[in-house]
Amino acid sequence: IERGEVQLDVSVDSLNGGPGAMRAKLDTRIQPSPVEISGHFQDVRTADDKPTYPRSGFFESSSRGNTTAALAANLNGTIYLELGAGPFDYVNFSMFTADLASQIGNALIPGIEKSDPQLECGVLLGEFKDGIGTTPVGYTLRTDRANLLGSMKVDLVKETLEIGIDSRSRQG
Repeated sequence: IERGEVQLDVSVDSLNGGPGAMRAKLDTRIQPSPVEISGHFQDVRTADDKPTYPRSGFFESSSRGNTTAALAANLNGTIYLELGAGPFDYVNFSMFTADLASQIGNALIPGIEKSDPQLECGVLLGEFKDGIGTTPVGYTLRTDRANLLGSMKVDLVKETLEIGIDSRSRQG
C-alpha cells in the first residue's frame, strides 16, 4: 500500500497441479476506484483428484465502480483458455446445471450416454468491452467423437448469455 494504491501479487508453484500467478491493483485516490486484475496459470486440474484434462491460460481485466453492478458494467479485458487432453467431464465443465449439461452433451457428442468422451484439446479467446464479453474468433473443443465449434456473448449489464454451438461427429 502506497499513497492510496494497493497492489497484491500472488504466485504459486502448484495450484492443483500447475503453477499460477495473479496481480490485483486498486487505486483509491480516484473515485470510483479503478481495479486491474491479471494472471496466468498452466496445467491446472480440478481439486477433487478425479482424472481430468489440464487447463492453461491468462486473463487481464480492468474496471471501475462502487458497486458490483458498476464493476460488471465497466469490465474490459481479455481471457484466453487452453484445454489439454484427458477425460472430459462435461457435466462439471460449464456454468450449466448438471441436467442441462447432460442434455447438451447428449445432443452434441455421439455415444456420450454410454461412456465419457476423451477431450483432445480446446481453445477459447474472450474479450470484454464495457461489460459485454464475446468470443471474436469463436471457441473450439475436440473430443475423440466430435468437434465442437461455437461462439459466446455475455452481457453483464443485462445479465444475459448467448451461446452458439455447432457439433460435427468424428465417427462414420
